Order: sequence, then C-alpha cells, then structure tokens
Amino acid sequence: MRLGFVGAGAITEAIVTGLLREGARETDILLSPRGADVAGRLANRHPGAVRIAADNQAVLDGCDMVFVAVRPQIVREVLAALRFKDTHVVVSLVAMLSLDELAPLVAPAARVLRAIPLPAAAEGRSPTALMPPDPTVAALFGRVGTVTEVSDPAAFDALAAASGIMAAHFSMAAAVAGWLTEQGLPQDAARDYVGRILSGLARTAEASPATDFAGLAREHTTPGGLNEQLERQLGDSGAFEAMRAGLDGLHRRIREGG
Repeated sequence: MRLGFVGAGAITEAIVTGLLREGARETDILLSPRGADVAGRLANRHPGAVRIAADNQAVLDGCDMVFVAVRPQIVREVLAALRFKDTHVVVSLVAMLSLDELAPLVAPAARVLRAIPLPAAAEGRSPTALMPPDPTVAALFGRVGTVTEVSDPAAFDALAAASGIMAAHFSMAAAVAGWLTEQGLPQDAARDYVGRILSGLARTAEASPATDFAGLAREHTTPGGLNEQLERQLGDSGAFEAMRAGLDGLHRRIREGG
C-alpha cells in the first residue's frame, strides 16, 4: 500500500522512521513538501522508499492511504484545497478534529479514521489510539508499537487527553534531576541517574501487565520507607488530584474542539 503524508512534522518523522527502521518495507512513501527539513531528512535517509511530492495534491494522487498531519489551526484550509478519491483511506492525526468534522472535508473518501501516534513510534514503541477499529490501519501502526482500537468517540477523547502527560512527566524528571544537581551531583550524572530509574520503572510495568499501577506502587513501597514518605507527601499536597483535574481540563478542551 502506498502511503502519503500531508504535513511533514515531528510525528510524520517518527512514523516513517519507525516503519523503515528495520529496512524499507514500504516501497513508496510520499511526503508533503510542507515541512521541508523533515521531508528532506527522511528522503535522504531512505532513498528509494521515501519521495517528496511536488505539492499536497500530488501526495493524494500518488497514494492509497493518506495521513493528515497538519496543525489544527490550518487543517480545514489545507483539506479544502485537496481532491480526495472515494478509494482513499484517510487517517487524521490532527488533535481536536472529530470524525464528524473531518468526513465532509475529505469526501468522497468514506474510510476515515483518527489516530494518536506518539513520538516513540520512531523506536517502535508508540501506544497508538485508533478509531474506528480497522485491521489494515491497525496492522500498520502495530509495526511502530501497540494499538488500542476503540469505537466510542468519548473513549478516544479520553485516550487523547491521557497522551497529554508527556511534558509533565519530563518536567517531573527535570525537577528531580535539578534537585540532585543542587545537592552537588554533576548535571550529566543527575540526568542519567533519573533517566535510568524511569526507564527501569517503565520496563517493570511492561513486564507486569497483570498488575495495575496501584499494585505496582504498593510493590515499590516499604512501610516506613522513602517511597512511602514521598508518595504520602505528594498525595497530601494534592499532586495526584491536580493530575486528575488537569486531565479533566484536557478532556473538556478536546470534546469542545479547541
């Protein structure tokens, strides 16, 4: 299947890199000239597998599956200028654009989906939300990680909100690493130490799918120990409730479309 990307930003780069990380399994990936740096980098890295189209319409004319990966602020303007075919499979990666809003913009294409791939697709580790379920598209995203398929728009919106924790996660790590440097540890060593703790925890979670996160927290808590003290202090300060409130805010914004 020939793949086309309208928009060539960070997520496009992550998906294409992930798809081709073990060799060029796709014979023809067409990239929009929008995002020239990313498109040029991918074309140079994967000659013969990745080409830069003359314009967005040329992407559509040369592909079977179209990934829409432009900013929400300009997506309607971009799509309005394009002519889709009824045979196109259209996968929108645009946040806060519902299927009901997307469908008339890409008519007569009838096979229209939404997906939320994450930057970890580049390493084949993205948890991608997909709506509605589709075996072909799910198999494609399965090559860059795992896929959670849902039919309910409310569930998809909730998954979209949960994907908003990435910057907060790294900011928490930055706070810990910064505290270590204040105690005299070199910055590089602090960053490496905190990164390895988080990496180890992620691997533990992946290796224990039958244990929920509350159970993992208990397993990492010794009564009277350091982990118990910090978790209790964060809980007493309202940090975990603030996370829930923040997710509620993201969910409202997504459902309201802006």
